[in-house]
Amino acid sequence: MDDRIEIMLATDARGLFMAHITIVSLLESAKGDRKLRINLLVDGFDDSMRSVIRNEVDKFDFAEVRFIEVKDVMRPHEEFLRKRIFGGMWAMMTWARCFCDRLLPDVSGKIIYMDTDTCVVDDLSQLFDTDLEGHVFGAVPESSRTSRGSRVPVLDLSEKCAFYFNAGVMLFDIDAYRGRGGSERLLQVIEEKGDKILLADQDALNCFADGDVKGLHPRWNYNDGWLEKQLRFSCKDQDYFGKKPKQILEAILSPGIVHYQSKNKPWRSNHRPEGRRYERLMRRLGYLKTRFLPGSTALKVVERVFFDCYHAILLKVAKARYALAFRNRA
Repeated sequence: MDDRIEIMLATDARGLFMAHITIVSLLESAKGDRKLRINLLVDGFDDSMRSVIRNEVDKFDFAEVRFIEVKDVMRPHEEFLRKRIFGGMWAMMTWARCFCDRLLPDVSGKIIYMDTDTCVVDDLSQLFDTDLEGHVFGAVPESSRTSRGSRVPVLDLSEKCAFYFNAGVMLFDIDAYRGRGGSERLLQVIEEKGDKILLADQDALNCFADGDVKGLHPRWNYNDGWLEKQLRFSCKDQDYFGKKPKQILEAILSPGIVHYQSKNKPWRSNHRPEGRRYERLMRRLGYLKTRFLPGSTALKVVERVFFDCYHAILLKVAKARYALAFRNRA
């Protein structure tokens, strides 16, 4: 039986360095006891760009990479997608994974999708082996003030939709996706929902699923902002911002995939709790050759040192909270 792990990422030429960093992180986090194939959906990659990725993957005997050009499949739909999504402000490559049924005709079963603003911290076997229990997708609920999410009523999703999910990390059952009409049906859904779809492919995929999704543990799409947010909930709460306190603390203490959501990306100066992890990879791979990140000022450097200390304390707080509230529970 083929137990190869299938991975899918998508980027155009502007995102080479981000894809490079994500791929290196996932390869270095892998145990290496299973074959792994990276399906990189690309637009505008020349031979030198492909070599950057291929040379990295070739260092690992359990891994392979292939480059899938998206133009021929996506070009007929480009105008349709652009004019309906914030006046075309979203990059077209965010839509590429929605066409995986056509772009990856030889892939069956499950495939992991990740945005390229991610950093893999743990072996992906556990995520890949997740039983989707017949669902077409597996994903982490988007943080929201309501358990189902504020986008559920806006998008007019049915009552069977338990939550609105973040699409930055997903587990696809590509066969089930094809069985429900795949990209052709997704385009119909976009047409039907019209102006209600504002958050590009994420809204579209939520509408397509309409509840046919298994909730994943938040450690597989960890937003490092939870390190500070943990102080707002009690471990006795049943739910906080759409997540269980126990799982939030587990994600803080043992993230599987760090997703650098929001506008404060780790390749520019800021004080994200997981920013140092990304910066180390940037330096090692040659994408940061100066002492400080772009956008740094003297004040921001001091501020970052302060927050490093603050976050170190919060990590100890999270460990203590988890130990006191959950470690000894059956």
